[in-house]
Amino acid sequence: MGFFRKNKFSILIMTMLGLLCVFILKNVNIISLDFYIFLPIHKEFSNFYNFNAQILQKFAGKSSQEVEIENLKREINGLRDAVINYNEIKEENERLKKYCDVKECNPELKFVTSSVILRDPNDYFYNFTLDKGSEDKISLNNSVITEYGFIGYICEVNKNSSKVRTILAPDSRIGILNSNSNETGIISGTSELSDKNLTKIIYVDSKESFNKEDIVVTSGLSRLYPKNLKVGKVMSVEYENNSYFAILEVFENIKKVKNVLIITSF
Repeated sequence: MGFFRKNKFSILIMTMLGLLCVFILKNVNIISLDFYIFLPIHKEFSNFYNFNAQILQKFAGKSSQEVEIENLKREINGLRDAVINYNEIKEENERLKKYCDVKECNPELKFVTSSVILRDPNDYFYNFTLDKGSEDKISLNNSVITEYGFIGYICEVNKNSSKVRTILAPDSRIGILNSNSNETGIISGTSELSDKNLTKIIYVDSKESFNKEDIVVTSGLSRLYPKNLKVGKVMSVEYENNSYFAILEVFENIKKVKNVLIITSF
């Protein structure tokens, strides 16, 4: 009992403080307490969210740029295709323009334009394959020409392609005519001459039958090929094995031919 008397005032203070704590706990808004307790956690979470949002925004921007780049690439490819088509049309028009002269000089000719699609690198006489065949009404022995003149004939026909034997080959055997003297002969090439774009005229009657620079054309005597198609010019007349022959330079550079006309009717 002595203890309580001596410490009566201290016990009273402690009791009042206890009651005050109970009052505060009953009346303070729990939400406010939660807010103060979790405020540091909330701040850290917000920072984390904002950081990730910035990263996602950067990725979204990058994706948008990539889409724009892909669209630009497609546009560029489209423009390239348009340029290629334009060049093809332009080239075709230029070829047809050149062939107008051939048509004007030979109005009776009917022809089909064609392009070289294959060459045999081991072929000494530069025979080649064209992109037109029987479906395009191409037939055996159809003449093949360029704006510079006669270069060969169709020796093989497939459905969508055909092969040309050039006048550089030994077995071409094309009848020709000297436009100056009306002397005739037969073209039959050799491997020694073909690489120089030259061929040989055989069955020449005399040295006077052909002279240097004479213009040679197709004779048309066989009726397989039109007459008066330009072929080349005479370079020389020579004598060998008891017979004369002439060396002929072909007007067209057959090794580099890319586009031709195939005469389908005359």
